[in-house]
Amino acid sequence: MKRLIAAALCAFFAAAFLTGCEGHNLTLWNAMQKSSEILSGESDTQISAAVTIYEAFDDAQMQDVLERIGYFLADTKLAVKSKSVLTDDAIKAYSEAVLEMEGMKVSADMWVDMPDITDAASAKVYFKVPAYIGALLPEEYGKKPYLLFDYSKISAITQQVPDMEINMDKLDSKKIIALSKDLMREIGSYINPPEAFVSSVNGNIYTVTITEDNLLACVKSMLENFSQDAATRNFYKKYISEFYNIYHEYMPSVYPEVDFDSAFEAMEPILPLVPASADMLIGVLKEADIFGDGWSVAYTIDEQGFISAENWDIDIRINLSKLAKFGDAFNRLVFGMMTGEPLRDGEQKGIFGINVKIATSVKNINEEMEVTMPSSDPHQTVDFIDATISAMQKAKEEAKWNYGAASVGETGTINNYLTNGVSFMAQTLYPTYSADSGELFFPAKETLETLGCSVKWNEEESCVEIETAENVYCIYNTPGDYFVDYYYTVWENGKCYLNLYALELVTGKDFGFDSGELLIR
Repeated sequence: MKRLIAAALCAFFAAAFLTGCEGHNLTLWNAMQKSSEILSGESDTQISAAVTIYEAFDDAQMQDVLERIGYFLADTKLAVKSKSVLTDDAIKAYSEAVLEMEGMKVSADMWVDMPDITDAASAKVYFKVPAYIGALLPEEYGKKPYLLFDYSKISAITQQVPDMEINMDKLDSKKIIALSKDLMREIGSYINPPEAFVSSVNGNIYTVTITEDNLLACVKSMLENFSQDAATRNFYKKYISEFYNIYHEYMPSVYPEVDFDSAFEAMEPILPLVPASADMLIGVLKEADIFGDGWSVAYTIDEQGFISAENWDIDIRINLSKLAKFGDAFNRLVFGMMTGEPLRDGEQKGIFGINVKIATSVKNINEEMEVTMPSSDPHQTVDFIDATISAMQKAKEEAKWNYGAASVGETGTINNYLTNGVSFMAQTLYPTYSADSGELFFPAKETLETLGCSVKWNEEESCVEIETAENVYCIYNTPGDYFVDYYYTVWENGKCYLNLYALELVTGKDFGFDSGELLIR
């Protein structure tokens, strides 16, 4: 499934390179579409990267950081070997990733078993736990070689997290696959750049060269087509909304419902401005000169018409003096984390390049093969979700034990700021424990009045009004309220309780809670 989605996204950009071209480019485009139908195969991918400094930096710290990254990458390689089998009903896949750096090898193995592609909850993902990670796990898990993610249990773990909802039974994997294939078939009709990318053919090897001029021409063409052609906008809307709605059903707390018809209608007034904006964007990108020596990708097509190899060579050039012309805001965004200082026009010097090479070969395409899953024997496998739920429940029970309300008769006093503080006892309410967050919450009125605040019910606003020497806060028992949305508040029997962090926000003081003495210090 992930392979098909990735292929669809790659095709989105590949179509920009090839649509509208004639002759051998059409052969390559046909091979891309045919390769989306691959059901089984084995692939090897090699990834390497390098950093080169072409002009010294004024900022010695930045130069040092980039040199260190360059030394590290020069001796680092990532290799990924995969085997996958996709049928109408199931997916089985195996992948081994090996990272080599400074004479050391680190490997990670992963298996995917999805017996029903119409039901994402049927998926099980296994990892082989490297020894150095196993040593960090609790003793009951550390000696088991496999880690299992059982997606049928995802909803159980999300029940432990407030406002997190995942409906695994709503994730229609078969629909995602079908939609990805539809996208691959249709995309070429709606991306129509004015000129072909530079391409050459040597036997069955097709090399596409991506230069600054033709890539920027493609970007401009795509933006202009979007602004001037309703059919193109409907194409984008269709696929964006359909993919989004699938994930909205699956994870509504992360993907809220969106009315894409209204969203696209709202764009209508600004569409005439898009061509001028496109020209401005093109100018900015040309000024940046980030394409270095150019990008290229070579595809090898086998005798069956499938793409059997891809070789990407991506060169990016960063010239600080040119970036400086875009102004402080842009430069702070890009380099602020490195230097801690904004760049100013003309003040920074330095040019560095990043080169990434990715080589992938595919063999045994659509041949019969098997992927053997690890044993799910509990003596061999740690069920990650079960272990996580157990750990979360254990932490909540420990928190409840340590921070739970005292029995009637026991008292604790808030006396750090006032000599005669309020006691936590039956008459003045105990702190209350929230099972959802695993935190302790304190009665707002009794606690804050002891600390010198005024607390009352505001009938007109239907909120708890807290007045300090500096501010007035209104706390509402409804979604949308800051204290409610950020889980600083719980309500019990019509009374408002605040956690320790909320008390600090309101009073501007730092607190600690002694659970043994029921005392805020």
